[in-house]
Amino acid sequence: MVNKQTSSSALGGKPRLGILGWLTQVWRRYTGLIKQNCDPKPSAIRNMQYWRDNLFAGTLIYVFPLSLIGLIPGLYWNIYTNDWVLVAVDISVMILLSAVAFLPRMRIAYRKRVFILFLQQADRRKKRKSNCAELAGYQELCCTSTANIPEPFR
Repeated sequence: MVNKQTSSSALGGKPRLGILGWLTQVWRRYTGLIKQNCDPKPSAIRNMQYWRDNLFAGTLIYVFPLSLIGLIPGLYWNIYTNDWVLVAVDISVMILLSAVAFLPRMRIAYRKRVFILFLQQADRRKKRKSNCAELAGYQELCCTSTANIPEPFR
């Protein structure tokens, strides 16, 4: 029985990678690129600034793919409900996050500032929605009787 890896490399081509090997290779390139962009001159001294930049790079490594996972159903739902403002906001946030992660000439201080502004805007949007939900819940609670509420919670 002939192994596919040895047969392709015996013919002079690159060895075939399975899907897992290909994903591993893409992941290594992706993480290497982000680490290189977030710390262009790695120092041998492990000072506080090194650990801050390393933590920021680690955060970007995982935030970007996870936000892509959330973007797809969010875009679908926003298009389905004709909420074009949120479609534009979602796409612009992903463009900003891509710039923070992949632009090679951006200084690390600017990357951090843009990322922090991104988080603050997301937090403001979440608080606005939760305040509306709390007001609706408060209204509902005030308009119902307390007969269904157990004694210790009245």
